[in-house]
Amino acid sequence: MIEHYPLVKVTWHDAQEGEEGWQDIEKCIETPMAVCYSVGWLISKDEKKIVLMATASKCQTDNDITQGGDCTAIPINWTTKIDYLVEKNPRYYS
Repeated sequence: MIEHYPLVKVTWHDAQEGEEGWQDIEKCIETPMAVCYSVGWLISKDEKKIVLMATASKCQTDNDITQGGDCTAIPINWTTKIDYLVEKNPRYYS
């Protein structure tokens, strides 16, 4: 089942706190957003969010991967780029 999901690297923006303490408003305005990078299987994408799964698992008695963890939901409007790392996921699991 994991082979149905593409492996991707997502570039996205997140909130970032500026310098500590009191500062001029003009300096506050210059505070940049953080640029983040996440890698995982793209398991869901719609008009509101994308969901990446960084870890996949299967029980010893299962033939297919049916569980995942380290899931991250990223608002779609925070996403700036999605790079597909492989065209078709190789099947590493037997």
